[in-house]
Amino acid sequence: MSSSTPKQFRTTSIAFWASLTILVAAAFLYVFLYQATRSVGSSNALLQAETTVLEGEQSEVGSLKRDLAANQARQPVLVSYFIDAADIVPFLETVEGYGRTTNVAVKFDTVDIKRAPDQLAVTLTGEGSFTNLYRFIALVEAAPYELTFTNASVEKSGTSGEWQARLSLAVTSITGVANVPAAPKAK
Repeated sequence: MSSSTPKQFRTTSIAFWASLTILVAAAFLYVFLYQATRSVGSSNALLQAETTVLEGEQSEVGSLKRDLAANQARQPVLVSYFIDAADIVPFLETVEGYGRTTNVAVKFDTVDIKRAPDQLAVTLTGEGSFTNLYRFIALVEAAPYELTFTNASVEKSGTSGEWQARLSLAVTSITGVANVPAAPKAK
């Protein structure tokens, strides 16, 4: 049997404590790296989700840009449906032309520019046969303007067999009627 010497004990003790210190340091390093990896993984998942959202938004923006480009080509046609301050006389001439086309005598009773909402209010009377009046009203209704019949009446006038239509129209303005001077006030 051999007896241990203090030098061997000391060497074994130092080796034990050194091994234990390295083991504890390795455990701390393992825990630190594990937490760092988990943190990076969750950050990566968050960034991936944000990237997906941004890609969706970018796709939507691209789609909106394509739609806008397509709609810009249609803008002149769309705007033509609304009357502008400079289009009042051409609108009235268009309605008179419908009267000539259908053999209806058209007389404008009132033409009023309203500012709230921006629109042109027109009251007119048309005279002709019932068939022609019906065609005239259909043409006015199908006119390339954003218009609404606010009042309409058709009745037989006298014994001549002629019919009379009284129409009140409201034509919407998209650009406003600010350029048209207001009617002078009576003194």
